[in-house]
Formats: sequence, structure tokens, C-alpha cells
Amino acid sequence: MVSGGRKALETSYPLLMESLKKMCYYVPDEIMKQIEEKFRTIFFDNINELYVPVYKKYYTLEELKAFADFFETPLGKKVAATTPLLTKDLFEAGQEASKNIIKEVLKDLNLDEKESSEK
Repeated sequence: MVSGGRKALETSYPLLMESLKKMCYYVPDEIMKQIEEKFRTIFFDNINELYVPVYKKYYTLEELKAFADFFETPLGKKVAATTPLLTKDLFEAGQEASKNIIKEVLKDLNLDEKESSEK
């Protein structure tokens, strides 16, 4: 796996589990623990089988080597550590913006409906 990728995965894993728990709120804790263990096995023990085909789809071997070299630099290490958190924050910001857009559109529709019924 590309250097730094494992660090990013370790950082994002708790976020993934948090999201999974929210999606599966109805699953009993005992079963959820078994699901988490299975995810851990897939994501950490079998990471190469999971990630290599995806990386090969987008990058050449030379590009992956340069990518790995980057993750050995101070900035590369920071990128690996912060990307999952950054992604989470950006996703949450997008969700908040979406909620505001929906509220605004619904408000506008209610005004339009009132205006239409008055005519």
C-alpha cells in the first residue's frame, strides 16, 4: 500500500465506524462489535486486495512510487493524517449547506403557493 495510505486509513477508520453505527442504529451492540471486527479484518489485514485494484485504475507504477515518496515528506505525512478529518469536515459542511438550501427552497415554495392561491 502507498506509504501514508495506512496512516490515512487508521485515521479514517473510527470515522467509518461512527458512520456505520449511525446507519445501523437498530443493530444490537453485540452484533455491531462482530461487524466492526469483520471490517477491521477487511480494512487492515486485506488492505492490498481492497486498494491495489483501485490505485491501479488511476495511477501507473511510476506515479505510485512518486506518490509514496511524497508521503515520506513532512507535508505528505500531514496530508495522510489530516485527509480523513478534512474529508469529514467538508462532508459535514456540504450537509449543512444542503440543509440550508432545502429550507430556502421550501420557504420559497410556500411563498409561491400562497401567492398562487391569492390570485
